[in-house]
This record gives sequence, structure tokens and C-alpha cells, in this order.
Amino acid sequence: MTEAVKNESSHIWQELKRKYDVDQKELVLGHQHHLLIHQIKDINALVDKWGPEDFGPDERLPYWATLWPVSIELCHHLIEHPSKVSSPAIELGCGLGLVSIVIARLGHEILATDYEEDACSFAQQNAFANNAEIVTQTWDWRSSATPGSSYKTIVGADVLYEPKQIEPVAMAIDRLLGPLGNALIADPNRPHWPEFQDKLREMGFHVETHRKIDCTILEARRKVDTMQSVAEAPQ
Repeated sequence: MTEAVKNESSHIWQELKRKYDVDQKELVLGHQHHLLIHQIKDINALVDKWGPEDFGPDERLPYWATLWPVSIELCHHLIEHPSKVSSPAIELGCGLGLVSIVIARLGHEILATDYEEDACSFAQQNAFANNAEIVTQTWDWRSSATPGSSYKTIVGADVLYEPKQIEPVAMAIDRLLGPLGNALIADPNRPHWPEFQDKLREMGFHVETHRKIDCTILEARRKVDTMQSVAEAPQ
């Protein structure tokens, strides 16, 4: 890291600590991953301070601002099954960056994306704190413009918090995933979770699920006939 990047990072971090009440959490994920993750101390207190303008037209809540059990469970799964991750990889809704950090520490290139700029800033700071190299980018997965394509791995933890997310997340996976890639999406078994699985199957994906303590992890790959259709489509 250059001195200029270090100075910019330090400035951004000081701004975040002035803006938010920041806490830190120690995580031990296997023998090789002892992590320190910075997060918002009390997400409910943060929401209580917000005015109507903070929620914006999307009535968004700061889901990104705390560690959720689903992201930790997905990290355990990736550490236990490292062959399921390949470069380049992309995370949808990276939040504090935990999953992207683990993927980077496993030796892969990872683009961590989130709708919220502050989430990307926290993810980058957490990566610095844990000697992990990630790239962050703000991105709305409802947009037809995508941050690249043909990713070998797509990950997302607890990104389907409302039914209206099913369609855009499924479409994002379809636009981003390479022919031989796989997507791993973890969800705390929300009521609309089966609808997301059905949507991916309708779109031509082979879907497997792995039941965990706090969630289910879905693994999606393109079927052979779907890959042939993609390959034969005019460029």
C-alpha cells in the first residue's frame, strides 16, 4: 500500500468514526482466520437517530452496519470447502466485508459491492485491518449496468431480506456469472427463500442447497444446455 493510499484510508476511517459509534468484534474462523471486524455499535440506536431523509426513496435500513450470523456461517462453509471459490469473485451486498475478506485470505481476487457507500468504506477498512486485499465498489444490483461479467464465483449473505429482492438478485447472478462459475447465496430461511430457488431453476440454473445451523446455503450453476445457449447467442 502506498503512503498516499494509507493517508486516504486513515482520513476516511476518521470520518466514519466521527459519523458512527463504532465497535469491534473478534472472530475466530478456523485455525488460520482470527479476524477483527469493525461495525456499528448499536444499529437500533442508529436508526432511532435517523430522519426521513436518511432512509431515502428506497426506505432503506442500515442492514450493512452489523455482522449477521448468516455471513459468518457462509464464511465457515467457504473455509471448509475452498474448492468452491475461484477467481475472479464478486460479493453482492458486502456490508462490513467479512465474506470478501475471507475469500481474499483464501488467495482469491474479490470485488466487494454494496448499495451503500459507507458499507464499502467499512469493508475496505476491515480488509486493511485483517491484511486482506479487496476491491470495493458501490453498485445497485437493480441496475442493468454490471461491474464486469464472467465471474467464476458469486457470493451473497442474507441479501434477500424482502421478496422484492428475488428478481433483481436472480437477474444479477445471471448477468454476472461465467459459464463454468457458481453462485453461493446464504439465507436465514426467510418465507420467500423457496421462491428464489424456484426463480433460479426457471432461469436454467442447477440448484443445490446445504442446510446449516443458522441458514441454508444455495449453490447455483448453469446447466449444460443453458451454457450452450449462452455460447451460441450473438455478441
